[in-house]
Amino acid sequence: GEHFFYVNPLASGGNHHRQPFFGCACCPTNVVRLIPSVPGYVYAVRPAGENKPPELFVNLYMGSTAQVALSSDNLVAIRQETRYPWDGHIVLTVSPEVEREWVLRLRIPSWCREARVAVNDGAITSVEREKLDRGYYLLRKTWKKGDKVTLDLAMPVERIEAHPLVVANRGRVAIQRGPIVYCLEAVDNGFDVRTAVLAQDPQFETEFRPDLLGGVVVVKATANDGRRLIAVPYHLWDHRDPGPMVVWIRQAGKSRHPDTNDPTWEGQLYRPVDPASLTSEEKLTTLEAARPSASHCWTHDSVEALNDGLEPQNSNDHSIPRFTWWDHRGTQEWVQYDWDKPVTLKGVRVYWFDDEPRKGHCRLPASWRILYRQGDQWVPVKVAGELPIVKDNWSEGHFEPVETTGLRLEVQLQPDWSGGILEWQVIEPR
Repeated sequence: GEHFFYVNPLASGGNHHRQPFFGCACCPTNVVRLIPSVPGYVYAVRPAGENKPPELFVNLYMGSTAQVALSSDNLVAIRQETRYPWDGHIVLTVSPEVEREWVLRLRIPSWCREARVAVNDGAITSVEREKLDRGYYLLRKTWKKGDKVTLDLAMPVERIEAHPLVVANRGRVAIQRGPIVYCLEAVDNGFDVRTAVLAQDPQFETEFRPDLLGGVVVVKATANDGRRLIAVPYHLWDHRDPGPMVVWIRQAGKSRHPDTNDPTWEGQLYRPVDPASLTSEEKLTTLEAARPSASHCWTHDSVEALNDGLEPQNSNDHSIPRFTWWDHRGTQEWVQYDWDKPVTLKGVRVYWFDDEPRKGHCRLPASWRILYRQGDQWVPVKVAGELPIVKDNWSEGHFEPVETTGLRLEVQLQPDWSGGILEWQVIEPR
């Protein structure tokens, strides 16, 4: 390829794209270095020890042929036949120069919860994970030329949840099949997929599409509103028409306020979702239901940062996602929330981004005002006094209550400076 991702966002409004190669980059050159290293990642050897035969490790699965020096006098030819990662069926043909006893170690990936192994025409053995040796299934025998090992790794579609302390992923799941993580793209689904909500029973289906992205398995799922969604492998996104993308998808029935002290999470960062746990009756708050948009957003920032629920420590907080209008300077800009149904609001709280301590190019705005959608017009709200502009704290503005499906902040940037917002909250009447 000629374009590369240098960062890997897990959601996008459609403004993040692969960039051309540039001379000082490390990523493309590391790709070039990686390719000739692949054989050493696929296979490894442990020499014979005291009363122990040598061991041949199979670490990765891919259609290939290789020759591995198991010892100074025994070169082993190995052929892998498989459609992995789209299919978990793998056939290894082992042909040593010398018939001799040694151990073949097959790596059973941590995502695989059901695996079966057979040697030649022998019985099929179910793999018991608790009996694996550091993730490997061991086959010890006298190997002969043409011996075949068949390994089947089950690949059901699963929903993965993140630890409750990962605030941005609360109430959300990621779709995974085998080693592949999936995402939703607007180009396949015809709407802003960041607003999608998976049904409690998504009725997953898979389909191999040889005509798509070089040939991939897509996952089909049902949304909470009955629409059928199409998910594609995340590593292949942004190869077609630009548009919104999301990996962590809202999940119906999944609490957005989980117990952060749940002891069942000990030692885990991610795990498959137990469908029986999807019992929450929580509805989206007005802020969570808002769809953010803007007049402009810097390619490395995101409008989703506006209502991600992460409260800043100060106006120069770089530890959380942010929204900025960079590289626009001194211009009039806007950010906007849209709702599917009318909401009643009486105020807003805005935490402005200002990176002056880092000698950046964003400052507090010169002024701002609040407008709401009335029919097909944007109308200023009725505010008592001037709207405050506060650094390192919330700028709070109250107005006469309005019922609307859209709220907009219109912002005048300071001359020669850009600006941004770390978080934007709305205030409802009690």
